[in-house]
Formats: sequence, C-alpha cells, structure tokens
Amino acid sequence: EHRSGIRGYVRISSSSSVLIGRLAADLSIFAKKEPDIKVDLEERPTHETLDSLLTKRVDIGAIVGGTERGRIETFPYGGDRLCVAVHTRHPLAKRARVSFSDIARYDLITLDHSTALPRLLADRARVLGPYLNVRVQVTSFQVMGLMVSK
Repeated sequence: EHRSGIRGYVRISSSSSVLIGRLAADLSIFAKKEPDIKVDLEERPTHETLDSLLTKRVDIGAIVGGTERGRIETFPYGGDRLCVAVHTRHPLAKRARVSFSDIARYDLITLDHSTALPRLLADRARVLGPYLNVRVQVTSFQVMGLMVSK
C-alpha cells in the first residue's frame, strides 16, 4: 500500500446510531483532508465493536454511551440526543418536547436486542419506573421509519 501512496491505515468499527448520527460525516471530512490514510470501516452492533477492540481486529470503536466497556479506555464523542419518530396522526406528533414517561405509555418500535438502544431504553425505564411495551424490534432505522410512517 505504501507504493500506491497510502501512508497510514486505521480500522474502525461503529454502531449504526453513531455512524449515522455523526461518524460518517466526520470520516468523510477526514478522508478528504488525509487522502494518504486508508480507513477500513465496519458497521457493527456495540457489543461486536467492543469484542473487535478487545481482540485487536479494529483500532478504534465508536459505541453508544452507557455501555459496559470493561477494560477499554473511552472518550466522549458526539453527544447525540435520542428522538422519537411518530406518525403525523399520533397524539405526540404536535408536541415540541416529550418526556420518557410520555413515550412509555405507547407501543414502541425499537432496534433489535443486538443493538445498544433497547438496552439503554430498558435501563432508563428501570430508573424512571414506566414499563416499556416494545411491540416490534427491527434491524435498521430505515425499517423503523417505514413502520412508523404507515
């Protein structure tokens, strides 16, 4: 790779939510500024990203906060806020802000249990008290959006 001009190589694994939320745009900017550095990016659930870090299959992992990380050193990145997507006819659609207890009263569509998001929601529900009624679990934000829109 050095003969072809590549001067560096970094392997990154990232959860979907981090990748969509910010990392993809940041990596795009980085690739333009640093064309001699090759980036190998894998989209993986948080637990797989952590495993890849521990087994040294990747150099950097981008995960959802609040996840047990064991002996891996972490640094804050992003600071995204969760949002709720509802159909335009849903009772919460016209509200500018909703609380966690507001959404807990309704059936939820979440990402499947292999991702960090359902665990974060369940942890929050345990702290705040409302029981979550997860009606459907899907594998992507795109499918989630399609289900909400119908």
